[in-house]
Amino acid sequence: MKRIFILLTLILIGFFFISCGKKGALLPPVKKIPKAVEGFEVGQRGDTILLKWKNPENYTDGSPIPEIEDIEIRVLLEEIESDGQMSEVPEDVFLKKGNIVALIHEMNQKGSLAKQEKENRKHEYVYHLSDASLLKKKHIFGIRVKDKKGRWSSLSKLRSLEPKILPLPPKEIKTKLLKNRIEIKWETPEKNFDQSAVSQIKGYNIYRKQEEGEFRRLNAQPIQSNNYVDKNLLYGKIYFYMIRVVSNDSTVVYESHDSNVTEILAEDIFAPAPPKGLTVVPGENMIALVWDVHKEKDILGYRIWRKISGKRLFRLLTPDPVIENSYNDTTVEKNIRYDYAITAVDQAGNESLKSRIVSEMLKGDSL
Repeated sequence: MKRIFILLTLILIGFFFISCGKKGALLPPVKKIPKAVEGFEVGQRGDTILLKWKNPENYTDGSPIPEIEDIEIRVLLEEIESDGQMSEVPEDVFLKKGNIVALIHEMNQKGSLAKQEKENRKHEYVYHLSDASLLKKKHIFGIRVKDKKGRWSSLSKLRSLEPKILPLPPKEIKTKLLKNRIEIKWETPEKNFDQSAVSQIKGYNIYRKQEEGEFRRLNAQPIQSNNYVDKNLLYGKIYFYMIRVVSNDSTVVYESHDSNVTEILAEDIFAPAPPKGLTVVPGENMIALVWDVHKEKDILGYRIWRKISGKRLFRLLTPDPVIENSYNDTTVEKNIRYDYAITAVDQAGNESLKSRIVSEMLKGDSL
């Protein structure tokens, strides 16, 4: 038994040393290539297809990409199936059959082919449906990028679009400044971009920008009517408006080209409402006035007006507006009836109409 025990011990020790020296399977090195583009989306605008995406910032190993050299955009045209479904296209097949429609050199992308928006760093490319035959084909787009060492990223997710004949932009865009809002009106287009009659309009998208900004859509859902009221404004700002027709309800955006841009200065030229609740009370050698606090937020103060009853013209007692909602008139004479009225003045200098007229007399000793 002792010999068997020693033999088993030697076998276990040998097995232990053999196992410790054994190496695992060799793993292939991580291939350092740029990540695929992000946020890739396509939509139709008039007789063009607009592509938007964000360039990758890192390699597949997580390290940052110093610089993107080129952006390659490909399109594969297919017949439109009756069921509207897109067949799956493997990446190698797409790269083999898809045509290169643009090879954008990143260093020169400030031209018309693509642009980088300041806020979200999205790029754009405009694909023109220059041939009528393109309207009958399903377009499948893919994008990949290359770094300065010539390493291509993997292909983006493929995005497909079936072009449609869309309406021309809205016409006769008009804006009108009202108190605390801007009203926009327009006319419905009668023709499509191919000059055929308009058959379907889902609604309208309203876009606005300020002088230094980008156009941003104001409405969450398409506007069904031919007018829109913008209440989100600040006085003293210039606003620019543009409208597009929405053709149908789809996850892919189908819009007309931009309408003409109209601009309007949101200038505060609107007087506040007249003050309410004016009451006058005679006192010791004075007449006290009190009134309700004005509800409008931009009120600077109030002006006090007085005249002798029976006279026609009021005289201003307070050239500088009174901030409080009360005033003591100490310049009165006894036994003379006075008429009082007040006006409200806002911060833009607009003055309201006069409040209701209230009369009072400071009685004195009888002569």
